[in-house]
Amino acid sequence: MKFLPILSLILPFLPQSQATYKMVAINGAPELKDSYPFNVTTGQSWKDCLQRCLKSLESLTCHMVYLKGDICYFYFLGDFHKIRNDGSELTMANEMVAFKVDIPNGQCLGSASSTLASHTGSYELPEYMGIDITSYGISETSESYDVTYNYADECNRPYRTGIPCETCSYRMYSFRGTISMENGVSGANGPWNQCVTKCLHDATCILAASDKYLSCVLFKIETFDKFYITDNYEIDSTTANYISVKLTNTIPSKCSGVQELLLSNTMDVTSFNNGKAKSMSLMLYRNRNNEVENCPKAMMSFRGMPKLVNPIAPSSKSWKECMYECYKDSNCYMAYMKNYPDCRMAYYGNVDNIIRIEAPPTSSSALHFAAIKYVSDDITCTMNFTGLWTAGRPLKCETSASNYNYSAYQSTTSGLSSTFSWIGKNAGCIPGFTEKIPGVNGCVRLIVLNNVTVNRSAAIAGCYKYGTYGLMTISTSEAFSVFRKAMTTISRQAGIYHIGMSRKTATSAWQWDFPELEIDKSGIAWASGEPKSTNLYAILNITATTAVLISSSASQTADGELCYVPS
Repeated sequence: MKFLPILSLILPFLPQSQATYKMVAINGAPELKDSYPFNVTTGQSWKDCLQRCLKSLESLTCHMVYLKGDICYFYFLGDFHKIRNDGSELTMANEMVAFKVDIPNGQCLGSASSTLASHTGSYELPEYMGIDITSYGISETSESYDVTYNYADECNRPYRTGIPCETCSYRMYSFRGTISMENGVSGANGPWNQCVTKCLHDATCILAASDKYLSCVLFKIETFDKFYITDNYEIDSTTANYISVKLTNTIPSKCSGVQELLLSNTMDVTSFNNGKAKSMSLMLYRNRNNEVENCPKAMMSFRGMPKLVNPIAPSSKSWKECMYECYKDSNCYMAYMKNYPDCRMAYYGNVDNIIRIEAPPTSSSALHFAAIKYVSDDITCTMNFTGLWTAGRPLKCETSASNYNYSAYQSTTSGLSSTFSWIGKNAGCIPGFTEKIPGVNGCVRLIVLNNVTVNRSAAIAGCYKYGTYGLMTISTSEAFSVFRKAMTTISRQAGIYHIGMSRKTATSAWQWDFPELEIDKSGIAWASGEPKSTNLYAILNITATTAVLISSSASQTADGELCYVPS
């Protein structure tokens, strides 16, 4: 096998260092899937690339350089793992890699292979960069050069293919992908491995991301609900698109070396904010748009004192295992741990109320850890923790429950105290009480009380009282005939009814409470002179021949309400 000669660029890496660093060049290229450059430059010669790695601003963070054509890629320690071994000099003009290594006594050996094998594995790096690698080695096979890193604590080793899952509290899992940076916090500039390490050691961080080289953005729990992953590992000259998720490895089956399996299993994440612990067990999955979302269910954890009926006591050794037991049990709604490690679970319908606690625990005998199972209903898929108490609509129960007695529940909250009302499974689309609308998943129920008119808040309360999810969306003009059919069942030919349309301010756009039910705009038919400029709500005026929208105030009364019932 032929090797490139050792390049003669020999410079001390840091003035105070006694090590002599050399660039040792080989023919090949890094494995793109598992490498994360921190800078990419174009129009560079091979000598320019090497000089930048040794002398320029990149010298503190550059430990490997890769040239393809006239594009130069710079890599930081821990961000490269496998280098293709081309061996032959025929590819020298196209793809080359050079490692920056400490050579004993500055003595170059007869080939790149033997010189790499002799390097000390040490490196120079300022302590403030906070990298956990103690040393590294480079071994050669006929196919590749494999880089291995040694850590003082193996749990600080980021996940990658081929690395087994140790029994660690946390691990970082990196992918190529994108996320909205809107709610992230800058973690200061630096290479990707430095960013991942910052998230690992930051108790409030559960995800790190970089959308451009040397940027680092950290995310806390509840600051994102989806991110996108990609299988395209080609390196862009300006965009990084790196993502790393912090996971708690409490369940061995979640430690998979296959990315597809990893992204279809339950992931535990934990965040501590100002001493208040918040945990969430996310079911991450990839949809056809390559989005990764926290659906269809999640355990949302907090501190509180619930009133439970007939709780059961599963075997668990930690709070995370307690939550996971509830997550797996389709009948379970709430997990609770007052004293460590006593786990209690309550089934749907068996939680009357709970008083939340905002202070951190002071002892293991007064933990008061609680977690509610949130189930996506395709309406509240992006529900955050606060939404459990302020959603203003019923939330879905897990329909796969063997004891499926309830379809949804409604929380009524005052301060830190919440009371739960349980909606029976027979509150769905019941013939004789509800009507189906063509093309809509669910049905509509007309609620009218004899000789009583209701304002908007009373109308919403009436929808919840009868087990519906809120005021109805007019999906299309076809819905009007369905509404008239519902009116004939109560011997009415005309009336005005509250519907689920409103706007936040007098200048903002009108919106449906359930926008996903809208098929087309034909259901939006305003009466002449409507909507009025100051009104924020809408009611439907319907007769045997016409149906028009009229804007209204919150206090305006109507004959009843049209409510949405999911199927």
